[in-house]
Amino acid sequence: MIKNPAFDIKSNLKNLKINESIPSESSEESESVAVVSGVQKYLLEWENLSSGDEAKWKHLCASAKCGGLRTSYFRSVCWRLMLNILPASRPNTWSGIITSLRADYDALKKEHFISPREEDVPVSDHPLSQDTEQSKWHKYFCDNELKTVIKQDIIRTFPGVEFFRDLKIQEHMLNILFCYARKNPEMCYRQGMHEILAPILFVLNADTENFFCVRETEELSEIISQLMNPDYLEHDSFCIFSTLMQSIEIYYQTAGPVSSSGYFPTRIHVSTAVTENPVITQLNFIKDSILKPIDPDLESHLSELSIPFSTFGIRWLRLLFGREFEFEDLLVLWDALFSEGPRLSLINFIVVALLLSIRYNLLRCDYSECLSLLMKFPHSVSVVDIVRVAMQLRDDSQSERGLCPIYKVAPPVEQSSTQGARKKETIKQRPKTRPTSNRRTVIDGIAFNKNKTLKNLQDELSHMQMLLTICRDKLAQYHPVLDAGVLIGNTPARQAVEGLSQLHLLLDDYFARLEPKPVDPVTTNEIETAYEANEGPSILSNSPAPMSKAVNRGDLDRELKELPKRTCTEETQEKSSASEFPTVNPVGYR
Repeated sequence: MIKNPAFDIKSNLKNLKINESIPSESSEESESVAVVSGVQKYLLEWENLSSGDEAKWKHLCASAKCGGLRTSYFRSVCWRLMLNILPASRPNTWSGIITSLRADYDALKKEHFISPREEDVPVSDHPLSQDTEQSKWHKYFCDNELKTVIKQDIIRTFPGVEFFRDLKIQEHMLNILFCYARKNPEMCYRQGMHEILAPILFVLNADTENFFCVRETEELSEIISQLMNPDYLEHDSFCIFSTLMQSIEIYYQTAGPVSSSGYFPTRIHVSTAVTENPVITQLNFIKDSILKPIDPDLESHLSELSIPFSTFGIRWLRLLFGREFEFEDLLVLWDALFSEGPRLSLINFIVVALLLSIRYNLLRCDYSECLSLLMKFPHSVSVVDIVRVAMQLRDDSQSERGLCPIYKVAPPVEQSSTQGARKKETIKQRPKTRPTSNRRTVIDGIAFNKNKTLKNLQDELSHMQMLLTICRDKLAQYHPVLDAGVLIGNTPARQAVEGLSQLHLLLDDYFARLEPKPVDPVTTNEIETAYEANEGPSILSNSPAPMSKAVNRGDLDRELKELPKRTCTEETQEKSSASEFPTVNPVGYR
């Protein structure tokens, strides 16, 4: 199983400032001091979390919106507090609540994990029984079919994270999703739920590993040991997952029952059929009530291209943006979502913030390009910036003035000195077809304007080359200083210094390829005369030209035009005699 560096205490603590005062010779002593400091940090974080102080709790929630829990050792506990599973103001009740929730999960597993082979069943109840209402064999077959469906999704969970390839973790996920489906028959299991469960299981396991790391050097309180007990990893994951699903279950609802046969028992029916898909209703609200007042150009562009929000928005909401960010950034986004409480009131504004972050690319794209961009969101977008924009939109919507249109333009391009000072572009009303022709286009980091001349582009490229030269020179100047000043034990800093060295080498290689190659002295000598195919000295003139004299292109063309037209027979004869001419080196003229 992998250990995320964000949660690994020993790797984190090597970066503490206390290491700066320790000589590099005493590496063992340095590591021991770092671990002690890490234990102190661990205990201090727990003290603030379990104090019950309202001011500290608000500060923690505010920090979560800015990525403050990225290196937290109690992220799973914070999530339980944010989702109101545990009361933040009454830490003395946590032990009893945890014990009760774990007992409930044990009872749920005992109720639904049954096998007719191990129980006393009536003689009339056999594998071929048609009594679907009471037959335990029928339920057993339905359960196995449901587990098969769940397994197909579990084995594909976050393929880039080795943690989810562990068979024990996959077994935990199967049990949790199966119990949830049987406890909530109206919802059962739907594709995508496994990607909601996966980060929860990952965070709980990471906190447990950190707990064992600290326990090696420090005796911890009983409540910490109870919360981090690895024997209840599956129980605690089910508790957080089922609570979170209560907040997002509307995204999985459809306009009818789940199924009337197959892995879903036929005796269970949905009591109230959903007449309208709730997730479609919410996406339409986001489009009309949030995005349209803020950015009518973008909303109109997507509407004209016939790209409904359901095309990309259903996946965004159902997976809580699980495929739009790298895994560690996804956890930061969930920190911010959960910090608003179990209602996840920030989620609508996260959708709009994501669209605004790529609005310039969307406005200049056609249907297929827009759809590709929305379905494969660029990972270069900062998750902290997304949360910050979403919070600003939320605050504006709750103010008296309400949401106001935004008019943002891309950074202007610095023009050449011949065209005067720098000018800012102004946004005009976009026509209903495509963006205006004077909009800037960004290709591989270079900004172009359709109205720019070749001279403008040459000036711009020259300016960029000058900036690259400055960067190369500065890297050459700073790298030796950093290389000598960074301690060997500081692994992240050493990696950063090595990255600077590689960047410097790349720039050196780039400029080496730009330098003109030296002229071969052989080519400066007299060049032999070169002829077109099937031509020889007798064709060009009555007397053969000396082989050491180069042929002028203009003279050759004039001589060829003065030649009389030849018949096909003559051309054939010349082709057959081409082998009689000496071989020449076609360098001077081609």
